[in-house]
Amino acid sequence: MSWQYSPYTLVLVIATIFLASFTLFAWKRRRAEGIIPILVLFAAATVWSAASAVSLANTDLAMTISMSWLTYPAIVTIPVAYLLFALWYTEHETRPSRLFLLLLFVIPVLSICLLLTNDLHHLYFTGFSALDGPRDSVIWTFARGPLFWITASYSFV
Repeated sequence: MSWQYSPYTLVLVIATIFLASFTLFAWKRRRAEGIIPILVLFAAATVWSAASAVSLANTDLAMTISMSWLTYPAIVTIPVAYLLFALWYTEHETRPSRLFLLLLFVIPVLSICLLLTNDLHHLYFTGFSALDGPRDSVIWTFARGPLFWITASYSFV
């Protein structure tokens, strides 16, 4: 494994530190009403930022793929946590049912399973290529397949 410097990595490390401090702040107040969705959101964003920093800081494709496996559970959790926080913040009359919560996580769980089995079907990522980054760094890019776009659409909706 070969490490490299990229200014993007520094930005992600700083973001990770801020997000980790927000997560710790929310964790200390975990008994407050409505804090759980924002705590989950901050924790997921911390994992996403940290894994992305590690991914950018090395030149090894296998490590980049491993970091994406770590990153994607966080990525698909953030929209769900954000929706739950928005429902609480706008003071909806009823709390979301367990069935509603379960249904919210169907697409994210399927996405993670399909990502982990991507070598069998290549429908999530179809390929990888290296780009030249700043200061002679290497940035791996992923060619996205149809399952990626289904997950992205779900997250945006």
